[in-house]
Amino acid sequence: MPPASAAARIEDYWEDEGEEMSAPPSEQAQYQPRFRVVARKPQAGARKRTGFGPVQRAIVLTLIPVMFLVGYVFFSTLNMRGAYERAQLKAELKQIMIERQELEAEIRRQQAPGRILQKAKTLGMEPAREREFARVPTPKDSDPVR
Repeated sequence: MPPASAAARIEDYWEDEGEEMSAPPSEQAQYQPRFRVVARKPQAGARKRTGFGPVQRAIVLTLIPVMFLVGYVFFSTLNMRGAYERAQLKAELKQIMIERQELEAEIRRQQAPGRILQKAKTLGMEPAREREFARVPTPKDSDPVR
């Protein structure tokens, strides 16, 4: 059956003035829902959640900025304390470097040849008359069988 003839039959059905207007036979069948609605009983302990009241909203809106300010003051204080400690450590390091330079200068003064000769004379030592250098051992010197 061509589609045009089916459309014509439906139009003929609706144009029939002698009969009472009703739905086409395909739509006259009773509607059968696929799902059914189930009403649940409310839980006994459950409460409805109501929104924040004006007092709670005001408290929350003041606590949020206060928390940010407290955090800012906390971290700012930590930063200042760290900077103060850093300055103290730098000053202490500078003092230690000065002491180190003074000690190195003292070591150089103690090791000076003029001071060593003077100290040796006060202890009663005399300079060597002959300078003796180390001898290179010969095989005869190291032979224990001799």
